[in-house]
Amino acid sequence: DGAIDYDDQFAFLRFAPEKVDSYELGWKASLLDNRLNVALAIFKGDYTDIQIPGSVGLDTNNDGINDTFIGITSNAGDADVNGLEFEGNALVGKDFAGLGSRLNVHWALGYVDAEYNQFIDAFGNDVADQRVFQNTPEFTVNTGFDLGLPAGPGMLDLIGSISMRSDASQFETPNQFLDQDGFALLDASIVYTSDDDRWSIGVHGKNLTDKRYIVAGYNFVSGGVNGAPFTPTLGLEGTLTGFYGDPRRFYVTGEIRF
Repeated sequence: DGAIDYDDQFAFLRFAPEKVDSYELGWKASLLDNRLNVALAIFKGDYTDIQIPGSVGLDTNNDGINDTFIGITSNAGDADVNGLEFEGNALVGKDFAGLGSRLNVHWALGYVDAEYNQFIDAFGNDVADQRVFQNTPEFTVNTGFDLGLPAGPGMLDLIGSISMRSDASQFETPNQFLDQDGFALLDASIVYTSDDDRWSIGVHGKNLTDKRYIVAGYNFVSGGVNGAPFTPTLGLEGTLTGFYGDPRRFYVTGEIRF
């Protein structure tokens, strides 16, 4: 009769627990009189019944058109997530431009190989070769420096950093409109701190190149692959929405310590 009772809703929304056998091997070291600190980690994760968050359209008035959507979690099957991380920081120099001057550099490198071995869709088909991990770039890099220079009765810090990541998909199904190509973000700061460390003032810039990049989205449009027509899955026209990260920003900070 088209009626949906609570048992039907429970059967539709329920999902199995996700299980993972996780292994990690790590190494840390402080070298050169603690001027160089490094850490390396290699990890492996074998997932079973991996949980996939998502949304589906919902027809609340039985007119044949999805007029809203609900969040659901489904179980994909099996997956492997393997990778490594290498991070560190180094004191490159000190007292080279007056007593207390210094140059520190830091870095963090990441590599992830995430792959579905089995992904059972709503029709019982294994589509693992057509699915990707959400928001999981293969490579990530972050590096920067902090140059401290004595200036009057205090210290002036010139700080810069760049973070980079490779291509990533917003959903487990690749989407040409929402998937984000690799990009880099550049940040910089100038901070002055009093000699007694009681107060500081800083000028900061984020995303200095004003890079536009997608961080999340909604996709209620199907089709569009190999010339196929687009089909709405929410409302009459469907919904395809991308949410962007912060644009270029400049701001000033001040701090007083009691």
